[in-house]
Amino acid sequence: MAYTGPTRVAIVEDHPLLRDGLALLLGHSGYIVVGTAGTAAEGFDLVVAERPDVLVLGLVLADQPGTSLARRVLAVLPQTRLLIYTGVQRADELESVLACGAHGVLSKSAGPAELREALRTVAAGGTHIDDRLRTRLTPSADQAPAGRLSKREREVVALLASGLTLEQIGGMLELSTETVRTHVRNAGRRLGGRTRAHTIALALRGGEVEA
Repeated sequence: MAYTGPTRVAIVEDHPLLRDGLALLLGHSGYIVVGTAGTAAEGFDLVVAERPDVLVLGLVLADQPGTSLARRVLAVLPQTRLLIYTGVQRADELESVLACGAHGVLSKSAGPAELREALRTVAAGGTHIDDRLRTRLTPSADQAPAGRLSKREREVVALLASGLTLEQIGGMLELSTETVRTHVRNAGRRLGGRTRAHTIALALRGGEVEA
């Protein structure tokens, strides 16, 4: 996805101090904060009205889970890029979060520079998984053994996990973007991934690629 101007961001987070702090930080970092909200209902109305490039979304909201809002937003505005801002730590919870359609997930313990980097990656069309959370997605005994993906699929998913876009991966591997997209789609089908980010999580969890 190409952007011709400053990235427009909406923030939905139930904690007022954190919400206002994020808005202030991003505003000072060159982003255009189109609005903030503290509930899913307010957040949905904000996103539909303002059509931000990226939605920064907390998971704990008073009226409904953030994942429910994510699905509603992406159903009506699929072009919206979604960065989940969370304190979730468990691997199964992370997989569930990434399955909602998120393009990135960032720990609430991240610093300002990490937040800006995550936003840059997600806005540019890449996928961002916080390193703190990535290490939670290590293989476990109840996961199927590695080997479900082809060598090329593993290579593509590993590059996708590093934050590269499909176009960048294609240039690096000398493949067309459509061929890269096909490899990602096939990997998702083999692993049961619902989205690219979910596929990455399952590949990490299953030992197909390294954290």
